[in-house]
Amino acid sequence: MPQSPKFDAMWPADSKPPVKGPPLGEPKPDAQADSRVDTKSDTTAPENFPSVVRRPGPETLKPRAVAILKSGVVDGMGYTLYVDGSIEAELPQGTLRFASINELRSHLEKNG
Repeated sequence: MPQSPKFDAMWPADSKPPVKGPPLGEPKPDAQADSRVDTKSDTTAPENFPSVVRRPGPETLKPRAVAILKSGVVDGMGYTLYVDGSIEAELPQGTLRFASINELRSHLEKNG
């Protein structure tokens, strides 16, 4: 099913993807730890062990809500666009969430 002019006006197919920064979790070069090992000290002594800091596991972390950038209705389809670039669309088969507008567009083209 071809997209309607309103849908294409809202989200043109040839729009540029969002600019992405460096991958999350990668340390900056100046923040990297010193990797040299001191082989002269006794590493088996308890005072040489670093203290262990336990972080909550994935099952204890609650997902954070992503802020809404915009929501509305286009061609009778309700949508919510989030600041992370994902989009939630109210489709005949139910409300679905997509990682990007391009994924939504692809889904609509395949499932017309």
